[in-house]
Amino acid sequence: VSKGKLENHKGAIEDYTKAIELDPEYANAYINRGVSKGKLENHKGAIEDYTKAIKIDPEYVNAYVNSAYSKNNLNDNFGAIFDYTRLIELNPKDSWAYRSRGDEKLNLEDFYGAIYDYTRAIEIDPKDAIAYNNRCWSKYKMEKYKNALTDCNKSLLINPKDGNSYDSRGDVNFAL
Repeated sequence: VSKGKLENHKGAIEDYTKAIELDPEYANAYINRGVSKGKLENHKGAIEDYTKAIKIDPEYVNAYVNSAYSKNNLNDNFGAIFDYTRLIELNPKDSWAYRSRGDEKLNLEDFYGAIYDYTRAIEIDPKDAIAYNNRCWSKYKMEKYKNALTDCNKSLLINPKDGNSYDSRGDVNFAL
């Protein structure tokens, strides 16, 4: 981990590889090596390592989080949705996983699915300004402008310094 924190990811990969050679069942070494590969923009290699960690420990939350991140970087929205769904299965009260899955659905223009996930995130964490703003944007894309405006306003009540929410609200007001 030390080399990874010093941004020596190639050296870190060598060390994690050595750890794996010594103990092929050491899931954390696969995760750390995957993170270093991801930092070097080798997301396919990172996903391979996260997959190995998941095979060793199917409930390793960080493996799914990092795998989803790498899949997102490869524009594999469906793969990321799969990982976020697994996170939700492991912890149904994980508002971040619902919001993140909603983001992937929004990227796929599955607005109803995105709204569902943002609503679940808000039910779990009513102070999640980002979920309100993203739900606003989903409704905006569906041309449900009045409903979108309600969510933008709620987001700004929670976080009045969020420029993204002001931008979203501006787009909604322009459309009204």
